Amino acid sequence: MRFYFFQNWYDEFLDWDPREYGMLNKTIVPYNQIWIPDTYLYNSETLERKKTEGMMNAIIETGFWANDSRGARVQLMFPAIYKLSCAMNVKWFPYDSQNCTFIISSWTHDKASIDYWATYPLVNLKNMARNDEWEVLGFEFERVEQYKLAHLLIDIDF
Repeated sequence: MRFYFFQNWYDEFLDWDPREYGMLNKTIVPYNQIWIPDTYLYNSETLERKKTEGMMNAIIETGFWANDSRGARVQLMFPAIYKLSCAMNVKWFPYDSQNCTFIISSWTHDKASIDYWATYPLVNLKNMARNDEWEVLGFEFERVEQYKLAHLLIDIDF
């Protein structure tokens, strides 16, 4: 599965006064120059990092003008390439439908330091490549709290 993955957070250590930098309010930096969350797609094979890391960047926007002191807003964008698999029940093939659930969460942090929320619960499937053998019926996110962790569940129906 190939998709663009966006993460947003605030970083209090990256903020600046735009008046001291020619009114620069936003900039783009390489992802490996800043702290990024250790977000992990649990039930997948290894991310093909070499194919994606060269295209990963972070947009940093100052929080100087905001009324709160959360710091700079960071948006990490990267094209993710995951190999996903799930158990299927094909008893009613070719009239079957399947549901696969995947979990996005931090590998080392609890909810107190990283809390996951989907910006949009549904995924736009308009640009998805079609397949003659199956059709994706739905793709949505659901936030679930377990113990001291917050996860995003990705439900894919096809």
